[in-house]
Amino acid sequence: MDELVESITPEEAKIQDFQLFHRLRSERRGEGVAVYCRSIFSPLHLPVVVPPGVETLWVRVTPPSHPRNAALIILCVVNHPPRAPTAQLLTEHIISTAVSCCEAGDMQRF
Repeated sequence: MDELVESITPEEAKIQDFQLFHRLRSERRGEGVAVYCRSIFSPLHLPVVVPPGVETLWVRVTPPSHPRNAALIILCVVNHPPRAPTAQLLTEHIISTAVSCCEAGDMQRF
């Protein structure tokens, strides 16, 4: 898949009215994680520090109409193969990042 990713130009990966966010694996071969978000949601990549061996991608979206008074939504995209030895590390990463987001109050930090 790495060869495929390297051979695709940004223009070929483009989908009208969507933004692509991706994070490739850095320490070994494989796909990594990716998500397409509708542009109407004003998506923004969050620069969250991700531990080695954990594959996550954090994106903030702002819906044009806010469900249940939620001004924004934070997405965590995860790739975690079955029986991977990083289950505990992944869980701790998601929880600690989510707590940090909640502690940010109005989320302006993100």
